[in-house]
Amino acid sequence: MIHFEHITSHTGLQDYYPLVEEACRRISRQQGFTAFAPDVYAALLQGKAELHVGFRDGQVKGFFTCYVIEHPCSPPHLHVWHGYIRPGDPADGIVAAFEEIERVAQAKGCSQIVFSTRRRGWARAAAKLGLILRDYTFFRPV
Repeated sequence: MIHFEHITSHTGLQDYYPLVEEACRRISRQQGFTAFAPDVYAALLQGKAELHVGFRDGQVKGFFTCYVIEHPCSPPHLHVWHGYIRPGDPADGIVAAFEEIERVAQAKGCSQIVFSTRRRGWARAAAKLGLILRDYTFFRPV
């Protein structure tokens, strides 16, 4: 069974910084962009995002970071910024993470959970988790 802890203390954030750094390196390699752990840490310290760490049998198995996006014409959305499960952990960790993410979203009065990825495999996994493709995002640097 997996349980999650919301890490809020400065000491707790320091303790899990190596995990965030590990995830950022892996995400950067897999998705082709730089996920910079010091930026994530700064956002967590400033209260701009939250860190939720998952444990299985007392062992750290992964985490997610999230923050609320306010919209002028609709209820807020919970944006999952990072999601990371350590290699080798069973797939039920993803299901447990989304159950926890849903609890966090409900507690914050959010109407939706949103996240983005460059990994095409999520197109298959999303339906199993009740996720729907809402839109494609395009960008152009200026």
